[in-house]
Amino acid sequence: MDTNRFKSITAGIQSIIFSIGLIVAGMWGVYEFYATYYESLDLSIDATQVKDLGDGELVISIKLLIKNDGKRKIAIPLSDESIIVSRVLFDNKGRISKTDERFTTGIASFAYHDKLSTTNLITSLPNSDKIIHFLVRVHKSGPYLIEFLSDDKSDSNYWFANTYVVVK
Repeated sequence: MDTNRFKSITAGIQSIIFSIGLIVAGMWGVYEFYATYYESLDLSIDATQVKDLGDGELVISIKLLIKNDGKRKIAIPLSDESIIVSRVLFDNKGRISKTDERFTTGIASFAYHDKLSTTNLITSLPNSDKIIHFLVRVHKSGPYLIEFLSDDKSDSNYWFANTYVVVK
């Protein structure tokens, strides 16, 4: 094999390897861009009735779990109606007919890590979980719908979650 032929073969192999490397690097760049661009937030609510506070009142304990699986810090805007508790009534066919009581937590004040926080924004760091607890006093027993709604209703930053709890 002469030198020119060897150079030609190695130049071809080099071009193929370079092209494959360029394609892989481009795909990795697109993946990283979308992985850091898109927010990945999971909200869930767990609600239970507090057994006895000593005053005979009916109280619901609400636990809001915020799980940020993304690579960006996410800010969730709040209002005094971000947590809504509504008593649910059913008609004769077992369908929800209406809600007759509606309570909000006044979310601008909530307990977090044994401190009273006054804020209109919850921030969630990348790859982290945050649990925030609320207490809501209700007046009647029965099923209640618990809803969390962020204050920003724009398409990209609107977060919500809901669950039901039965107060006895």
